[in-house]
Amino acid sequence: MKPATQEPARPLCVLMVEDNPSDAHLLMHELKRVGREVRLDVVSTREGLLAALRGGGHDVVLSDYNLVGWNGLDVLRVLQEQSAPQPFILVTGSLGDEKTAECIKLGAADFVLKDRLNRLPHAITRALEEKALREQRVAAEEALRQSEQRYRSLVQGAVYGIYRSSLEDRFVEVNPALVAMLGYDSPEEVLALDLSRDLYADPEVRDHLIHQYERTKRVVDVEVPWKRKDGKVIIARLSGRAVLDQKGETEGLEMIAENVTERRSLERQLQQAQKMEAVGRLAGGIAHDFNNLLTVIRGYAELMLEDTDREKMRSRAQNIIKASDRTAALTRQLLAFSRKQVLWPQVLDLNAVMAETQKMLPQLIG
Repeated sequence: MKPATQEPARPLCVLMVEDNPSDAHLLMHELKRVGREVRLDVVSTREGLLAALRGGGHDVVLSDYNLVGWNGLDVLRVLQEQSAPQPFILVTGSLGDEKTAECIKLGAADFVLKDRLNRLPHAITRALEEKALREQRVAAEEALRQSEQRYRSLVQGAVYGIYRSSLEDRFVEVNPALVAMLGYDSPEEVLALDLSRDLYADPEVRDHLIHQYERTKRVVDVEVPWKRKDGKVIIARLSGRAVLDQKGETEGLEMIAENVTERRSLERQLQQAQKMEAVGRLAGGIAHDFNNLLTVIRGYAELMLEDTDREKMRSRAQNIIKASDRTAALTRQLLAFSRKQVLWPQVLDLNAVMAETQKMLPQLIG
């Protein structure tokens, strides 16, 4: 198996601003010591520099300080005007401390004296390394900015309330959904709240919430009563985690809050409806069986009434029949309550219906 061949390094492209051909030749000789193939482009005028920059592809720009009609600082200013990313190194015969400081202040990566050109390869290598580090830092900062922007967009656009609170009973950050949930007009109003006093319907609930985290190290689906701005109490379901400081100690909580007030109300209504349905089924079953027994009782009472001439027995039989009729009326009410009664159109006396219903209602509703 043949070893993998390493791709040759890309040539180092150098743009040199120099109006002295012999100096350019000396620079080319020193550049061979960089350790890479070098491509050198030499220009001497502003127009040539602008044309070379438009062509692009250069890694570094070198310039003599003393040029005919302009100087190295003018070259640096052109690079800055064109937003050229290449590092700039000034190469000159002599340069005073004042001009040296000015060059560095304006953005020159380094300067090399012509009598010490052996420093040029090192200066170029260091300048390129610093450029790479700057680009990495800029890329990291941009990635961080985009990450923060995505995070903020996610939090700000969430349909659930998201907040961070301190242990000192204050909100630190809130999103628009939480502001709307609490009925306030701006985040500033919410950030000014005292949580135990202004938010929790029961101040002890917040202490219990913090103690629960300290015990279980998490908060998951905990429902607490909150007060809105208008005083209405809502049920908020909270889930979240702690915010730790550099020492690993808890300094606050990051929570997601969902308003479950309406859901809990609907659940209670459903539970009540299910209870009433169960009661209705029970009442309907009992009413049918009870009605069958009443039919037997009433039938025997009618037979007694027909077979006896004794006034006392007839009176007792009539009382049994009346009681059976009243009980039958009650069973009809139970059947109607359970919605198992067979219905057909008929003329009703509402007063009589209400009077009959009134007999049952006190026992049902108290």
